[in-house]
Amino acid sequence: MLTPMVQCSANGADISGKLAGRVISWQITEHDSDHADELHIVLSNFDGRLAKPSRGATLDVACGFEETGIQKSGSFKVMSVAKVGAPATFEVTGHAADLSTTLKQQKTRSWVNQPLSAALNQIAGDNGLSPAIAGDLGAIVDHWYQAGESDMHFVTRLARRFGAVAKVAEGKLIFLKRGTGETASGGAMGGITVTPNDLEGNFKIEDHDRPDHKNVKGKVYDRTKGSRTEVSQAGAGNGPDYTYPHIFGNKAHAQASVTGRKREFDRAQKTFSGTFRTGQNQIKAGGVLTTSGFGDDDDTDWTVERCTHSGDASGYVTGFECKVKVA
Repeated sequence: MLTPMVQCSANGADISGKLAGRVISWQITEHDSDHADELHIVLSNFDGRLAKPSRGATLDVACGFEETGIQKSGSFKVMSVAKVGAPATFEVTGHAADLSTTLKQQKTRSWVNQPLSAALNQIAGDNGLSPAIAGDLGAIVDHWYQAGESDMHFVTRLARRFGAVAKVAEGKLIFLKRGTGETASGGAMGGITVTPNDLEGNFKIEDHDRPDHKNVKGKVYDRTKGSRTEVSQAGAGNGPDYTYPHIFGNKAHAQASVTGRKREFDRAQKTFSGTFRTGQNQIKAGGVLTTSGFGDDDDTDWTVERCTHSGDASGYVTGFECKVKVA
């Protein structure tokens, strides 16, 4: 029987001792998307001696088991604190980024004929973050316009265009291709092999009626010639072509967007969800799972869209939601 444990520091000071015997439950949800990772923790204040947690405090949380050790789960800004009774508890909610500060301030500016990395690097620096940018996306040169929108809205808008993930986590501005299992340096994220015996309760692998497009296309306006051209990538189906609604300023920008949209269509074909048995908590959002022993065409590679680490005095389990991995 493994004994769950959680360690926590507030603004750099270890408060694990103060929380000993008071952590009723915790849940950390990681997203491979533009959603901020989330923390929800319930603390007992049965004797009235626990100080109310402060909004805006930074909590560094690590979870695991006494017998096998712990691993860092993330840094979170406290967004809300609720005092609940009876019995007396504090319910603390945190997000991986404090989006109420500079990331939400509206700005108007542009980066003309520059690589996308120039815009993303400046935005990261303006907000005290380190950039983690997929190299091939960062190298796309075009005119980038931030028109009366916040930094986060601008970055998220671009990420959706390229089928990428844009989020803030661990002091980084992350801009990576979604669903490929790659890091910002182009390497592969850590992966694990999963068998039916690794899971508890019910799992679900589902084949979906994905968008059936013969081709995915994008239109390009050539400023020098005053004319339009088109880029195209073959889809996996025989249905009508999908044409990207945005008019692009150059071929590289259009091709990256068309490729990203096709990747999203391909990922929609298959999903996998379940819960690991107690003691298996090593997966991360964006990481890769390889299924084995499930049969049919269900033994394949997946990327983790969302994982939820949930713990209390009786146990600690990790649930996950995946989509099929694409190139």
